[in-house]
Amino acid sequence: MIETCPSEELLRQFNEGRIDASNDVDRIAEHLGSCESCIDKLDAMEPGPIAEGLRTSVASQLMNEETLLVPEDQNYDSIQGTIDDVLSTVRNNPKSKDLDPTQFGDNRYQVIGAIGEGEFSCIYGALGPEIEGTDGSHDLLAIKIPHDSKLTTDRHTQQFFLDCKKAKLLNHPNIQQVLDYGRWDDKKLFLSKPLIQHPTLTTLARNRNEFKYESMLSIINQIANAVFYAHSNHVVHRHLSPNNIHLIKQSKAEGSTTEFQAIVSDFGFTIDSRYHFDLIEPLQRKDPFVSPESDTQNVDFIDERTDVYSIGKILKLLLILTPDLQEEENLKKIIQKSTSPRRRERYQSVGELKFNLGLL
Repeated sequence: MIETCPSEELLRQFNEGRIDASNDVDRIAEHLGSCESCIDKLDAMEPGPIAEGLRTSVASQLMNEETLLVPEDQNYDSIQGTIDDVLSTVRNNPKSKDLDPTQFGDNRYQVIGAIGEGEFSCIYGALGPEIEGTDGSHDLLAIKIPHDSKLTTDRHTQQFFLDCKKAKLLNHPNIQQVLDYGRWDDKKLFLSKPLIQHPTLTTLARNRNEFKYESMLSIINQIANAVFYAHSNHVVHRHLSPNNIHLIKQSKAEGSTTEFQAIVSDFGFTIDSRYHFDLIEPLQRKDPFVSPESDTQNVDFIDERTDVYSIGKILKLLLILTPDLQEEENLKKIIQKSTSPRRRERYQSVGELKFNLGLL
């Protein structure tokens, strides 16, 4: 942690995403978690790509394209009730104001409104076909439609369909499953998945939620289990972060022994020796959870250790949010090894990481 306050110029560079060294970004973020004065200075600046909305030490883990856009003054939990409540939230999204659902052409899904937009795609809320055996009810879905500028070659289209096919085959209690994919019309590709109506780890962290040690360990174990399962099916995540980890609060009536069920979304980069396409979506390391090698378009640099890095960063976040944490020094050593910038110095698999956490 930075012992003295960073200069206003350094805060401005952090706010504008102009600090290249991930360690410096981490140190400033940790300092901001305990320094109200620096937070006030940052809030007075025009929000930049890294620090927009910064309120806690985890503010550099900002909203990604999968984050459901909810008014800042509205409690996320309050929209979990009925389908009408969720649909109302989607329809009232400012991005839906000028949306013309007919622009999407014919499809079995009925687009309701925009959820969000990322560098790679737009996300829309939609109703699926009527569910058999019900009174005309529908599934609530999230539809991802990549930007035309991101799928510019036949190889990109092949990679998109390959990734969707592999992701659809993933069947695990801690993974949000891809339901469908294909061509919406002659121009647009899409994939669909259930619309998760529960907060992300980013939302809970931003609201300063605290976790018990047992809950923290259960969450990281569920995330690791999901990733380990995906790896065994030759799929890596590549941009795992708090934004694509949803936490479902378990009620005592359900008889659950864990406080949260973790659901990891947005899996789908296929690692297969038969396919060495260039990556569809080269990532920029503005997100501190993204591994150093993920900003390359060379598939040879992406493997299981890429996700080990991200899990280590998520563990670091959970450590901050767990005041009754035990064996903190040991966890810090595990985090340091997991998040080494050199792949060969990390744990070489999620299984090895789980073993060192005492989860095997």
